[in-house]
Amino acid sequence: MTAKKRWLVGMVTLVILAGVGIGYYLNVRDKNQTLSQLQAEELVKATYDGNVKRTRLVNEKYFDILLDGAKGQYTIHADAKTGNILSIQKINNQGGKKVDREQKGNPSVKITEQEAKMIAAKEIKGKIDDVELKGVGSDQVYEVEVNTKTKEAKVYVNVYTGKVGAIVWDDDND
Repeated sequence: MTAKKRWLVGMVTLVILAGVGIGYYLNVRDKNQTLSQLQAEELVKATYDGNVKRTRLVNEKYFDILLDGAKGQYTIHADAKTGNILSIQKINNQGGKKVDREQKGNPSVKITEQEAKMIAAKEIKGKIDDVELKGVGSDQVYEVEVNTKTKEAKVYVNVYTGKVGAIVWDDDND
């Protein structure tokens, strides 16, 4: 091989390697970019009915979104990079009445696992996978795992009041 051909092969190889490196850099950079506030709000509005009242980015990790829905106000946490819903918690009832977080219900009357499953099924459409009793005393909740087609949700139902305290989404649908 002549010196000209070696030089030409070396230059072509260098250009190809540079192209691959630039492509890799652009791909990795795009995956690590944080969504804009508007993008996060649009993703939430596509999933839940209501008006977004406030959105703020927390530690470049997730958006804390206040949604005013038909059944009340909700705090939604959405992943800052993917937009996936991490959790949703009802904070107000319809009509602006605050949810009494201290209300413990009648400590001598508990709802059953079956009732907790029915409550969770009203919140999330999917297959009930598991129910566990969590917590102690007046802070007990049923953790109901619901599998949807794409995600798993854990619905936390107060043992005494039957109210949903939180819904936490998990991308891993095991």
